[in-house]
Amino acid sequence: MSTLFQNIQHFSHTQKPVNEDACGFGRSFLFVLDGATGLGKREFMHAGSDAHWLSGSIRDRLLRELPQGSDPIIVLKEELHQLRSQYLQAARTMPSAAETPSACIALFYERGDWLYYFGMGDCYGVVELKNGQVEVISDPILEELDQQALMRMKEISRKQQIPFFEARRQIQELLMHNRMCRNQPGGYHALDLEWDRLEEIEIHQWKKSDVRRVLCASDGFYEIMSYGIVDDPKELMDQLSLHGQDADAQAERCPRFKHRDDCTYVYAETEE
Repeated sequence: MSTLFQNIQHFSHTQKPVNEDACGFGRSFLFVLDGATGLGKREFMHAGSDAHWLSGSIRDRLLRELPQGSDPIIVLKEELHQLRSQYLQAARTMPSAAETPSACIALFYERGDWLYYFGMGDCYGVVELKNGQVEVISDPILEELDQQALMRMKEISRKQQIPFFEARRQIQELLMHNRMCRNQPGGYHALDLEWDRLEEIEIHQWKKSDVRRVLCASDGFYEIMSYGIVDDPKELMDQLSLHGQDADAQAERCPRFKHRDDCTYVYAETEE
């Protein structure tokens, strides 16, 4: 059995009724999923959120399969096909891409002498090598689309003197446009019920012996990098290593949520 990871720290939090993030880990893998609710007016698979259903279903399948050494790309494709069938049975017809749930993913897994990373969307994968080099992997396209939407909401809120979140109702057309960019040429990638060409996604790899530690995070957690709390990804991982969830239960040293989003991370170190 592979035993790459140790000192695993994890946390998932939401201030909403339903957490649309999900995560999982073992001694040879760890991952975070960030579900996104469709912009349609109906939930077909879960009373609170179809995105919760999607990310939770994918999590459960990965937790069953990855400890057995299964190929994660094949597992994801098979699961998405099954979930599509379940969704179609409930919805009768497939809504537009913007109306259906999706999920971004950050996934590290070990095979032989190598550590691999598969990522889609604005989940973050962070790797620190033993030579001190730090690599951060995410999708800048989705980050830019999200920032455009947030800036527009801030502008509306300021000009109309209304609460920030009320401004969301006035940018539905922009949100719909952004969602329609999913898995399209020039757009961003995410797991969904339509697009299954996962083999086209770049997989990053490193020699296991070169890796010191890794972090998977949803954007809801990683955005603390913008708050001035920590200066760089290495310092963030230092905080997680020194102040895990048991030692920092109140999140005083390393806040683990932002007010508008779910927040999840899994951190691990490698065995020397």
